[in-house]
Amino acid sequence: MLARLGGYDLMALFGALYQDESGGHTRDGRIGIATSLARVDHWLRFAEVWQPILRAADRETTFHAVNADAVQTKLNLRLASLMKRFGVFTTCITLRQEDFAAATESTDRSRYGGPFGFARYLSLFVMGQHLRTADQGEAAYLVEAGGKGYTWFIRILAGVYASDDLRREYRMASFGPSDRRKHLPAHAPDLVSHEVITARHTSEPLRILGGHVEIIDVSKDLMTEAMASFRRMRRVLMQHRDAARRARKKR
Repeated sequence: MLARLGGYDLMALFGALYQDESGGHTRDGRIGIATSLARVDHWLRFAEVWQPILRAADRETTFHAVNADAVQTKLNLRLASLMKRFGVFTTCITLRQEDFAAATESTDRSRYGGPFGFARYLSLFVMGQHLRTADQGEAAYLVEAGGKGYTWFIRILAGVYASDDLRREYRMASFGPSDRRKHLPAHAPDLVSHEVITARHTSEPLRILGGHVEIIDVSKDLMTEAMASFRRMRRVLMQHRDAARRARKKR
């Protein structure tokens, strides 16, 4: 029997977007965002073990996978081992900004939140597919606060939650922001997206995680499929918005 906390069985953590610090592009022009998923009871056990490790390293509120020092390197390896131990599965979406520009009209790009917002939406699209396939209950959707595309993405999640049909489709029990300084599970997608974008073929944490990580380099076909899904979602969101406006006018 899955543990239940706050009305959900699973928890999905959407991490920060990663890109090359020198100018917004990796060598092949990709940005990346990871989403980590696990049962609630597994996340709780993960946090119980991970917190004292961070406290001993004096990184309890300052953990960030991008930190380039010996302490962080060791912590990244410990984190990968714990993620594997407690059954945390992570999907990392990578997207070429050039592909996004080629697949969209300039007038439509803001609807998708730009390439950064759309990368986040793609992570939602794929996570919804995984949750429907797994069919193991409902999930809380938590998003690391801040970063490009964050505000747009939170509005999308709010729209999904407001629709009975979309909420059921995405198995969404709740949604909200996540603060890595307080919410330790947020460290999991942070690690994976950082490693995929900066050291994909040489990363020791990714080697440790093995089959617990899925990397999806977004093709134009997947992008087209996701855009069609987003257009359908947008129609539903607009219907809810219009209904809310009519209700306000009647008051």
